[in-house]
Amino acid sequence: MAPHSAAVCPQIKKCASALAEAVRARHNALLRVVLEKSRHPAGQCTRLKPQVWAWEFCSAKLQEHDRRLYIRPMRHRIAPENSPALNCPHPPCLKRRIAVFFFLLVSAAAFSEELTLEDIRRAAVSSSPALKQLELSRQNRTLEKMASYFKYLPSPSASASASYPLLTENPSSPPQDRLSAGISLSVEERLAIYDGGKSRIERSNRALEDSSLDAETQAQFFAVIQEADNRYFSFLEEAAALETAELQMEISSLTLEIAEIRRAGGILSPGDYYLALSDKAAAENALAAAQTGLSLAKTRLEQISGIDNIEGLRPVDFKDYEGLFTGISRWTMEETGDRYEKLRAGLSARSPSLKSAYLTLKKAENDYALSKSAFLPSLDLSLSLNLGYNFTAKSPAKPLSYGASVTLGGTIPLDYWVLSNSQRRQKNSLESSRISYENTLADFDIELQSQLFTLAGSARTIIASRRQAEYSSLLLEQQQELFRLSSTSMSSLLDASSRSLSSETQKTKAEFSFLRNLSALKSLGAFDEEELFSLLGEP
Repeated sequence: MAPHSAAVCPQIKKCASALAEAVRARHNALLRVVLEKSRHPAGQCTRLKPQVWAWEFCSAKLQEHDRRLYIRPMRHRIAPENSPALNCPHPPCLKRRIAVFFFLLVSAAAFSEELTLEDIRRAAVSSSPALKQLELSRQNRTLEKMASYFKYLPSPSASASASYPLLTENPSSPPQDRLSAGISLSVEERLAIYDGGKSRIERSNRALEDSSLDAETQAQFFAVIQEADNRYFSFLEEAAALETAELQMEISSLTLEIAEIRRAGGILSPGDYYLALSDKAAAENALAAAQTGLSLAKTRLEQISGIDNIEGLRPVDFKDYEGLFTGISRWTMEETGDRYEKLRAGLSARSPSLKSAYLTLKKAENDYALSKSAFLPSLDLSLSLNLGYNFTAKSPAKPLSYGASVTLGGTIPLDYWVLSNSQRRQKNSLESSRISYENTLADFDIELQSQLFTLAGSARTIIASRRQAEYSSLLLEQQQELFRLSSTSMSSLLDASSRSLSSETQKTKAEFSFLRNLSALKSLGAFDEEELFSLLGEP
């Protein structure tokens, strides 16, 4: 809050005087109240408050600047009950309360319009170029399947021709006698009696390609969901980092102001003063880095979702995951191994990546079998019907012609060197597909173990970082009290402040790392949240 001059009106001057007297009369009570109020209620994030040790700064300003009101927005905590400072009759106080009331209404309306994680997921799926390309591929597969059925239908054809010779043996003949024209219609049906199993293998390959496309689409869908989750969590994490940087900046600024007051009074060494200046500069750098990080996270989130000018996201309620990461944090190494085996059995049957690798292997086996069937002869039957009409001015009799024929034919391949070469190439492709499938299984096992053990580590880090944040906050309160009594140095105070802010940052990173690991596990097995929680054994 900006300072207000006591000469604005008699009522404000009276309030300022009353508040200053209340502050001086309750100096010791002020410290205790402020220190107790420096933490949020249980279950919420612990946030440091610069007002915890603002007493010395505020009292010095009251003496230095002719009793101006420099007490921060803690008037309701500092002044005693029934104090005149809390009963200011000045109309602007009422206006400010009304303004705050409308601000809260607007904030509530804005909160209701915040984007949720589900909103970002739906937008990312609908705007994903990869999923759109896969949808086009699916349409092409449908058209190709229809085209494969068309070859079993009769093949009709029609033709028309007209001719006029320019040079003849009888050049004196009339031109109309030289003209001839005709049309013909034909229908042919060809049936494969025996083809060495080629048709059966080709049908199997088409079914495998359809299943492979389904698995690829499913894998890409969950990959988009995972990337949307990661960018959503990154945005919230960068927003929390910016909040911490702003708080650090506020604390550093207030520390520097106190240091300047003490330096002017000759009770602060030059080294401590330079240390406060250095801390202020470091806070400015951290704030600039946090602002840049948030801007980049916002840009990446807007890019994947296709939503422009994202202003706010609904924060994650970690109370929904409290039971999960509390239970996971208690896992031993043996219990983590048991969870891995349980997840491995469940994921093997539904993992999109494993499905795709298995279908690729089956396709390679069919291609190898198709190359071997090329050595076998084939036998087919064809039936054709034709109808023609030929017209010439010279011989117009019987212009209509028709006919039907049945043909039984067979093919025996003799270019064995070509077929043998093709068979060897298909065999090498089959071996390569088997190696790729085995590597996919190994990579899947490593990825599953990595995500599972990282998930357990993140859960333990959350519990430990929460305790660290609590203890660091208590340490900071102690250093603030000692600094007020001039019983500790500036470096000790700044070290305690940095430690508290760092522990809060570590807790935030651990929480969002836990959520990213959950999203990765869901993507690995195409799980929804309830199924994954059940496999992880939520209490």
